[in-house]
This record gives sequence, structure tokens and C-alpha cells, in this order.
Amino acid sequence: MRQIRSVLPGLAFAFCISPCAGLAQTSDIAVQTQASSGDIQSWLESGDPRLMAWGAYFSARNGDPSGDATMVEILDRWAEAGKKREELTGTEQDAFTAILDALIQHNRALSPETLAVLAEKFPAQTAILAARLSVDESLPLLQSWYALRKDDKSPALARIAAMMLSKAPPPGFAAIVLEESKETVEVSVVDPGAGFGGGIGGGLYTVDGPMRRGWPPIFQYNIVENPQEGNDPLLIEAGGDRITYRRTDKAGGSFIGVRSLNDETRQHLLLEMLGGDRSALQWQTQQQISIEWQGPANFLSEVLGIVDEEESRLRDTVEALYEDGLLSPEEASKVRPALLVNVVDYRSVKDSWIPAFESRDPRTTVALSFTID
Repeated sequence: MRQIRSVLPGLAFAFCISPCAGLAQTSDIAVQTQASSGDIQSWLESGDPRLMAWGAYFSARNGDPSGDATMVEILDRWAEAGKKREELTGTEQDAFTAILDALIQHNRALSPETLAVLAEKFPAQTAILAARLSVDESLPLLQSWYALRKDDKSPALARIAAMMLSKAPPPGFAAIVLEESKETVEVSVVDPGAGFGGGIGGGLYTVDGPMRRGWPPIFQYNIVENPQEGNDPLLIEAGGDRITYRRTDKAGGSFIGVRSLNDETRQHLLLEMLGGDRSALQWQTQQQISIEWQGPANFLSEVLGIVDEEESRLRDTVEALYEDGLLSPEEASKVRPALLVNVVDYRSVKDSWIPAFESRDPRTTVALSFTID
């Protein structure tokens, strides 16, 4: 392995904070500078964040991969100490941003272990690099990102990981998505002849990117879901959702603008796992249905018919996933999307109470409420 001189020295592999050797001769570096492979390598190995950023900048601009191994090692070595180090200084973060940009431009990959440490500070770049790993390499990393949904700490990264996992679902993944899915049916009880309509957030990361005198342009990455136009590189496409990324040198930092995991995006994950077969996904995540009041018996007949039909559709999805080998027999017998039925009494004259009822399936919840004139 190449020995890097003065890169991240000290207990926490801190950057060189005193004037490095040769800095006076490199103080006039500019975008017009004609940098050789030797210059790039020397600057990357200098230990000075500004020079390292210039080395990475010219590596990317010149399409020169000669410093790739050094840049990978810089990130790997920092990641090894990353568990003990909570923060990067502003200049260190800019240097890492430039290095990550060069590696992305050169279509290089980083190890899952390094990406796991970098993800908190550089979520957009690490998501792009994670997409380049093989399924076996990326699985533990993606599962750890997907687990972030539990505390809503990193909703966008959890969503991207879920989309990647849906392409080749590991055991148990489909069951988790099913269990956390939900269909909500709003049933409006109205006066005869009234009618009342019928049938049917996001995660954001921002990382500041300050402009510094004497530094190269620092390229950031913006990740966007379902862009209306453009031919930006594809990050991931699953269940009808398309996420792309764009490289930009504008100040303001990188951001990820994608929806978080919700009822709709989870249904899209199910669609991807079913190979795009919508015939097994005939339920809507949200819908509104009105029932004209014709007495308690008629109401119960109509609303129980709605519940039975929706539960049947949800079971069809479970059966399809089981037949495709994505659910174990035990999972298929226990897991199903929840069904929430909200019944609201909008009648102008409430001459009799709406009868209460319960579903035989514990995964279906019924709530009754009424309006007050």
C-alpha cells in the first residue's frame, strides 16, 4: 500500500495545521494552473486541506486517476478513526468534499465501512457511491441506513436504501415493508341524496459549502426525485420512482430532496418487489367513500362490504409476495398492511346513532366520529 506522507497525522489523523513544506510555492495555485500528475499526487499527500482540495480538483478536471488510490486511502484512514472523532473543521470538510467529487467523477467505489462513517457528513455523495457497490457488498450498509427510519433521523437516506434493497430484497425485508404499510379509508356518512366525493413528506439534507479565498471550486451534489426534465445520472429507480443526481459548483452545499418512507412510497417498494405487477396491488393508500344513510342495517351492510373488499385486496398482495418467495409461510400468515377505517357522521339530522362494529382481523382498525352543527 502506498505510504502517504503527512496525511492525517496525530492521534485522530488530524490535518496539518501549520504551514506545510512547499506551501509558499503553491500559494498562487489557480484554476488556470497546468497541474501534472506529480503535482496532484504531491498536493494530495501534503496534509494541508487546501492543497488536498486542489489536488482533488485537478484530478477530477483533468480526468487524471493517478491519485485515486491516495484519495481512497485518505478517506479510509479517517474512517478508521471516525468513531472517535465527532466533527470535521470547515477546511477539512471542503477537502473531503473535493476528494469525494473526484472519486465520483472517476467512477470509483469506497468500502461500505468507510461510507458508513462518511454518511452523516456527506449523505448525498455516500448515497451515490453506495449505488456502485455489488449487492453482497452493500447489504449491511443499506440495512443500517434503512434502520434509520425508526427514529426518523435520516429519512431521505433510509428511503434511498429501501429503494436499493427492493431491487434484490433480503430475507425479512418484504415482511417489514408490509407490516409498516397502511391503507386509510375515510367513510363519510351523509344525508340521502347528498353525495360526498370519492376515491384518492420528504426528507431533506443540506450541507453548507462555503466559498474560500485561494481554494478551488468545491463541487456539491443535489439529489432529486422524479425530475421533470434533464438527463442527470440515475442514482436509483424502483417502483416507478426515479432518483437522479446533479453536480454543481454553486454555493449552498449538497442536498437530498426525496420523499421519506410513507404509505405511498412503501407501496412503490412493494410494486418493485412484485416486478411491477400492479394486479396484486389493487388497494389505494388513501381513499374516500361516501355512504348515504338508509338506516343502521343498510349502513352495516355497506361498510362491512367495503372492509371485506379492502382486506381481500391486501391479502392478495401478501399472497403474491409469498408466491414469489419473498415471504416465509410464517410471515405470510402474520403480516399484512394495516387497514384504518375512519367513519365520520356528516348527517344534518342525526335521528339515530351509527352502529359501532369491529373487524375480525386485528390488523384492521375502525374509528367512529361525528360532526356537530
